[in-house]
Amino acid sequence: MKTSRSRLALAGRRGMVLGAALALLSGTAIAPVANADEAGIGALVSTALQSLTSASASAEQGDGPRVTVSESVLSEDGEHEITVSGTGFKDDAVVASRPPLAGKNPGIYVIFGKFADEWQPSAGAASTARKSISQYWAVNAEDMETIGGSARGAIELAADGSFTTTFTVSKAQIDDLAGDVEGNVGIYTYAGGGATHAAWETYQPITFGDPFSLGSVSLGSLAGLLPG
Repeated sequence: MKTSRSRLALAGRRGMVLGAALALLSGTAIAPVANADEAGIGALVSTALQSLTSASASAEQGDGPRVTVSESVLSEDGEHEITVSGTGFKDDAVVASRPPLAGKNPGIYVIFGKFADEWQPSAGAASTARKSISQYWAVNAEDMETIGGSARGAIELAADGSFTTTFTVSKAQIDDLAGDVEGNVGIYTYAGGGATHAAWETYQPITFGDPFSLGSVSLGSLAGLLPG
C-alpha cells in the first residue's frame, strides 16, 4: 500500500511539473503546491522548459540546417558554458566571395550576440544590425589554418555539414553592449567569407532570468522563445 501511495504521489508531482511548465510557456505565473519541495519542483520545471523550448525551436527550423543549444534560459548571475551544435550545413553551391576562402566552402559564422530583428545578410541587412560578443568560424578541416587556426576562432565543419563548440556567456556581456544595437540575444549562424545563403541563417534565443522563484514560478522575458 505504501508503494502504491508513493507511486500515486510521484505521478501527481510529475503532472504538477508538466502543468507548471505549460503555464510558464503560456506566460502564466503559478503558486507552488502546498507541501511541495519548491527547489526540486523549480529545477524540474526549468528542465521541462528547456526541453519544450528546444522542441519548439527544432520544429521551427524544419528539415534544413539545424542548430541546438544545451541551455537557453540562464541565471543572470555568473558565467555559463553552453554547447552549440549544428547539422545540415552542407551545400556545394555556396562559395566564399572574398579571401582567404574565395571560391571555396565559406563555412559558417557561429555567433553569440545581439542582433536586430532584421539581421539576415541574404535580406541585405547592414553589418550594424549584428553585434557580436563572441564568434567562431566553422570551416573545413583543411581551411582552419588558412583563416588563422583556433586562435582566430576556427572550428571544424565536418564533411557532413555538422559542428560543435562551446560558448561562455553571461548577462554582464549583454549589459556591456549598452544599447549598441536594439534586438535579440542568442546564438546566430550565417554563411562566412562574404557568401549569402538564407538557409544557413539561424537564430536560437538565449534568455537571462531566474527560471523560478519561491512563492511563485515565474520566467524572465520569453520574447523570441515561443512561436508567433
